[in-house]
Amino acid sequence: AAFREGLALAVKYAKTLGCPRIHLMAGRLPAGTKQAAMALEMEATFIENLRYAADILAQEDMTGLLEPMNSRITDPRYFLTTPHQAAAILEKVGRPNLRLQLDIFHCQIMDGNLTRNLEMYFPLIGHIQVGQVPGRHEPDSPGEVNFPYLFQLLESLGYEGYVGCEYTPQGEWGWNTGTPAHTGVEPGPAQLELSHKSSPGLQCWPVHQPPTIPQELPRPSPPQPLHPSLTKGSGPHRSTCLSASLCSSNGAAL
Repeated sequence: AAFREGLALAVKYAKTLGCPRIHLMAGRLPAGTKQAAMALEMEATFIENLRYAADILAQEDMTGLLEPMNSRITDPRYFLTTPHQAAAILEKVGRPNLRLQLDIFHCQIMDGNLTRNLEMYFPLIGHIQVGQVPGRHEPDSPGEVNFPYLFQLLESLGYEGYVGCEYTPQGEWGWNTGTPAHTGVEPGPAQLELSHKSSPGLQCWPVHQPPTIPQELPRPSPPQPLHPSLTKGSGPHRSTCLSASLCSSNGAAL
């Protein structure tokens, strides 16, 4: 029930903001458990909820996104951690309006091999996010990822979507602070979604105004470092289901 209520609310926000994509989060391992012991049950719950979400989103002409997140730095308990795991789940779900959201930061930390991963999973990709490794700053900040090469690779593969800039800016950024002197990335055919994070849960729009949320919609809760899991059942073994967050082409995120 909690998952379905959360998804319904996310769809309301997405429709209001003109947002065609919703990030469907996989949730976290219950505290004190090992993924190997919970994997089958958690995956079954995830797949069941993804199928439900895909049917709801199809009615609104929306796309659901699955984003693997690294369990080495960002969240040791997150269930979905690699593009390989996400691709296998997408195949089992079998819904054309569910896609892979590939965050270069997470992918590099968990697996590396970025060229082959982008080439292999390109047919599944619905959105790209970037952040330098290991500091998760601007793409042109010091780090181990060669972003000029990767952007050229994306163009050569025919990527026409947005590139989400999901990182912690190194300069002084605040809510709607105006255009920065240098974002570190020049817009090209793969245009940029300028949705910067200056702190966990805080979204900044350095180029355009943040979207206005109509008063009739429920107000979001105060930002938290991690999105809470939306569970299907009441027991702790059901803590890995879906949590919905918005990811839009105009830089909006909730």
